[in-house]
Amino acid sequence: MIYSTTEMEQAAIRMHQTSKRVIVHCDYRIERRIRFRQNMVIACAPRVARFSDPGDIITKAWAREGGMLINMKQDIELPEADSLLVVEMPMERRLFGIQQKRARDAVIYRAPSWAGHTKHLDTIYPTGAACVAFWEMLEQRLGNHEYGSAAKAIGLTRPVAAISDAAASEALGIPILSMNRVRDLMFRGIKRNITMVRPLISRIEPENESLMPAYDFIRNGCPKLAGHSLLVSNSMSKVTRYWKTTLKLLVRDGAVEQQRIIGFYDLAGVHPEFNKIQRLREHGEIELREMIEYVEELPDYPL
Repeated sequence: MIYSTTEMEQAAIRMHQTSKRVIVHCDYRIERRIRFRQNMVIACAPRVARFSDPGDIITKAWAREGGMLINMKQDIELPEADSLLVVEMPMERRLFGIQQKRARDAVIYRAPSWAGHTKHLDTIYPTGAACVAFWEMLEQRLGNHEYGSAAKAIGLTRPVAAISDAAASEALGIPILSMNRVRDLMFRGIKRNITMVRPLISRIEPENESLMPAYDFIRNGCPKLAGHSLLVSNSMSKVTRYWKTTLKLLVRDGAVEQQRIIGFYDLAGVHPEFNKIQRLREHGEIELREMIEYVEELPDYPL
């Protein structure tokens, strides 16, 4: 059975009372997210599964013993459960179908407003007009930008366009998180034409020893320019699998200071399909509208 609820924590507690294995799926995607308040379900003794869990030890223990599992991992196949609470409504019915089939009963949190989901469309489905504007911006900057020294330091020899994600998103009037999707759509199949660079400054060694290989790589394994280490694309994956998460931890702990991310773009042979990009946006709008209508018509979960 599938339900919706406006009281996610109370629904999770009720599920815990009536089911042996409960998953609270916290797959946060939208910017203005409504978080599941774990402190309200402490009495249920939940286990929390994160990407940092080596070998899925926590999930395996939950599968053996039952109880409540708060899943913080994205882009994984959920384990089988008796009951599933989806904290953030997916943008498409297809995505919810993948999640829902893993449980006997499923409940979706019905947010007080869908404005956050609507805004998230700009992140995952940028408009064709926004992509046209970005392309024109790149053409104007081809071989004519302020990052020539950085391009030389990382070994780029062909003429490239360069701009920071922050400057591009501000000029285009779209969320900075949209830039990854803009690149994916415009340079589809030829992402080798893109080089992303994160200028970093090493501050102090991290107290967490597990972060030292990444810290040493930043300090000693990156090209240097004006006191900065230039972390090129995913080069740090040589020393740590989840390199973006590791970098966030280094920044959070004050071990590393990160400057604006810079994109270098080789435009040779690139022919973006702007009409196709716009059709994808329109499809996304339809999918979201249908998903909202579906959730709002679901029966309330009995608390």
